[in-house]
Amino acid sequence: MNDYLLSVVLGIIEGVTEFLPVSSTAHLRIAEVLLHISLADGYWKMYSIVIQLGAILCLPVYFRQRFSKLWSNFPQGERGDRTALTHPLGLTLVAFVVTAIPAFLLTKVIGKHLENLFIMGDSLVAGGVVMWVVDALHAKSESAGRMAPLA
Repeated sequence: MNDYLLSVVLGIIEGVTEFLPVSSTAHLRIAEVLLHISLADGYWKMYSIVIQLGAILCLPVYFRQRFSKLWSNFPQGERGDRTALTHPLGLTLVAFVVTAIPAFLLTKVIGKHLENLFIMGDSLVAGGVVMWVVDALHAKSESAGRMAPLA
């Protein structure tokens, strides 16, 4: 496949899947298999990183007002009822640490299986099921809340 055409195809895949709650990286890897192309070359690996960099860097710009608001009211929160550990920034830090420790300890295992297509596929399906269940539970609790009698 022509490099320019491949670049357009990969850019479209990255752009579309970046807005979905799924792994755009996994979709690039799946496209590699489906299109019978190799992105193992250093050039294409760097390309994959650079096209994802745009999506990553747009977040601080897009959410600048929210980030500013979070920083300005840290740690007390908007209503003054938060602490450093219950403020969204503190909770994000806790989530990062809880995720980073096992990831650091399992670096070799993760690296060995990082580009395994079956693991990617299973992860996408499992993540989709979890999101579907959470969404269904949230919708159910919202509808129950609307139907609750007023006191």
